[in-house]
Amino acid sequence: MHYDDFIEHLFNLQILSDSAKYSNSCKDYLDKTLDDKIHILRITWQGDTKYLQSVIDYTKKNFTGAFTNNTKDDISKYLESLGIFDEIGFDLKITKTLNIKSEKNSLMGNEYAYLEPLHLLPLFSNSKYEKLNSYIFGEKHFIKHFPNLRSSHQFIQEYLEIINNNFCYSFISFIHLIEKVGSTVINNVEHTNKLIKKTVFKTRKSDISDYIISTHNSLELKINNSQFILIEPISINDFKQKSSLSLLLLNFSKANNISEKEFENSLQEIISFFTNNLVLNNLNNSYNKELRPIKVKKDEVFAFIQNRNELHEELTPDNISQFSQIEKQLIDEGYFDEFGNWIKDRGRITSLVSFILHCQQLGYFKTRFKINNTPAILKLKRFFETRYGINISKQFQNEQRKKIVIPNSEFNWIQKAK
Repeated sequence: MHYDDFIEHLFNLQILSDSAKYSNSCKDYLDKTLDDKIHILRITWQGDTKYLQSVIDYTKKNFTGAFTNNTKDDISKYLESLGIFDEIGFDLKITKTLNIKSEKNSLMGNEYAYLEPLHLLPLFSNSKYEKLNSYIFGEKHFIKHFPNLRSSHQFIQEYLEIINNNFCYSFISFIHLIEKVGSTVINNVEHTNKLIKKTVFKTRKSDISDYIISTHNSLELKINNSQFILIEPISINDFKQKSSLSLLLLNFSKANNISEKEFENSLQEIISFFTNNLVLNNLNNSYNKELRPIKVKKDEVFAFIQNRNELHEELTPDNISQFSQIEKQLIDEGYFDEFGNWIKDRGRITSLVSFILHCQQLGYFKTRFKINNTPAILKLKRFFETRYGINISKQFQNEQRKKIVIPNSEFNWIQKAK
């Protein structure tokens, strides 16, 4: 990391810590700072009052850049007070303090490693930089004002997680994104839940169950047809707490191979995906009685799963009959429960992923895929989730699939496709 990059990182941390200290969002903090500047401008204005508004408008327009530069100048002064005046001073001082072994050459040709974001943690732990630490994080126990974080180390670790995964260069821009996603999803979910509640209130008692089941199935269809997957359950509280939401969005982006630009371009679809999942959660929790599954006899399970989707969606025509026999044997061997769903214990869920990969290798599906996620792979995954009434998002991640040995001895009775 170069000297200017280091100052950029310190600027981000300083703004984040200031906003955390006063329990404000990053946007609120920056807005308040701008308001304060305009207030001072009003009371100290000495010129003709008719020009004041144009000056205020100009200040608003150029505030972010000016504020960034001013704050970076302050940080540079603190670095100077520590004996760091320029790129070379930065290289020598930081390298010596952290005792970094040489990996790259400095601009002077001397062997010194450049500071990387991961060095922020040991840097702020070093007593030599107590003054800098104090400037960035203010009072010693500022974290107590930010209840989701346990320490300044955790604060920096969240920041580094974003930087190191190349999702966002600036944590500040990431915080803006978090705020937008969080507030929009919460508003959408609350609005939809109110509409459902209002409709239920107006619906005849005998028709409520049909309405809830229809709404539930519609949401499930939208989720299954989405290009995105969830690797862990989500709750509305995740979207109310910035710390939880930052981790959720990062994991979501990694699981779906989404870059920052792709995330922003797909923002509305992502928000809809989160909204649908949360509304579905509410239906499951609030209308459990209406959604109670119907028990089926063992000899009825095969016909039951046929109603969920059609085999020709993912299987070649020549293999449909053969695959139907495979499903009947799975039912006979106890892979399905009394509700016609694949049994949801840990071992059985992994078995389902093994079964899909095994059958794929034997040539049953239209989709041919390698280990990395593609839209075709996710489509096949959603096909089996719908057909077998189970969520396998976590077990179907790239890293989890790589651990599965194919061909699998558990399914060595399955013959090769035609």
